[in-house]
Amino acid sequence: MFDNLREHASTMSVLFLVLSLLSPWFVMVTTQSSEHHEDLDKDKDTMIDKSTMKESYYLDKSVVSLKSEEGKKTTFGVDADDEDYDASYTFYEDSLEGSSGTTNSVIGYMHSIYKIVLLILVIRVGLLFGESALDSNKTLLFTSLIMFIILTLFLFGFKNAYISTYDRTILENDTPNEPDVNMTFIAGFGNNSIANYQVDYNEIIETYRYERFAIVLPEADWIDSGSYFYFNSGSNINEYYVWFDKNGDGSSDKPYVTNRVEIRVDISEFTNSQNSSREALRDETFLALNSKITNDLTLQKDGNEGILFTATQYGETENIQNQDVNSLDWYVQENGGIDQTVNSIYSSLETKVRWHPSWGFAFFLVSACLNLIYRNED
Repeated sequence: MFDNLREHASTMSVLFLVLSLLSPWFVMVTTQSSEHHEDLDKDKDTMIDKSTMKESYYLDKSVVSLKSEEGKKTTFGVDADDEDYDASYTFYEDSLEGSSGTTNSVIGYMHSIYKIVLLILVIRVGLLFGESALDSNKTLLFTSLIMFIILTLFLFGFKNAYISTYDRTILENDTPNEPDVNMTFIAGFGNNSIANYQVDYNEIIETYRYERFAIVLPEADWIDSGSYFYFNSGSNINEYYVWFDKNGDGSSDKPYVTNRVEIRVDISEFTNSQNSSREALRDETFLALNSKITNDLTLQKDGNEGILFTATQYGETENIQNQDVNSLDWYVQENGGIDQTVNSIYSSLETKVRWHPSWGFAFFLVSACLNLIYRNED
């Protein structure tokens, strides 16, 4: 029964040895991701742009694969709408032939291990199918020790080969007082963040402007009865016209104006001194205006002759216009309106990296253990 068990263990050992040749011994995975809202609208779905680069080092080749995803952010990652995948292969044998035997440390290191593992595989297959040709007990012990030596050398040697080929620094960190991510051991991880990498969403900031204008009144003697000017409240919600009545009946000289609120300034009882006073006409006009438009505009006397209007409602507003009031001056201090500015909110670029021995290393370790444990006993 023990012989059957040993025979099966020997077969499994060879199988794991073959798997170690077909699997990567070391992997390094670098993931970069950034977020943005769909159409740069804060109220829409959060989207993720994610790229993953995986470096896989086999005994006979290296594979660099790149996967790019873009889609909605979910609890489990990315619900990708767009996905791209690409991979490149570098076979060590071809690289050595193409460079006349000169290559980098990683390729040279892995290719050396590859040749030794192939030799061990030949010996193990020989033991499996022709045990009488070799002393299986000593051969298993010897190959097991060689395999453990290879495992130990890989744990300490591959890191140095990788650093010699590339760099000790895996990720540079631009954040003050934050260290770089360096390869100190055969296994490790790290991350960094680059702030303000891309626009996440845009905020629309509105600034309101209120119509602000002024009039400068003439003397009453200078104007004709029935002459008028007109203006609007903020955002043109209400429209007004102001006319001057020298007859006092409120109708005979009234101008024909439609769709506007009438404001009548009765100056029929002005004295001679009032008729020659710009301040008197200003004060009478101010009283008439104040009785009609208190809620739409604020009024303020300006000097001895003027009135300052300020709309209480923001928004684009049609400017004051003088129809036919002689010597009436007017000017606009500020046009009403709404100004919009875009404030862009940025998201960061998050980079994560991890590196460690992989399945090929694990399969080789299992194969070595099976060789050692189930060898023949004297």
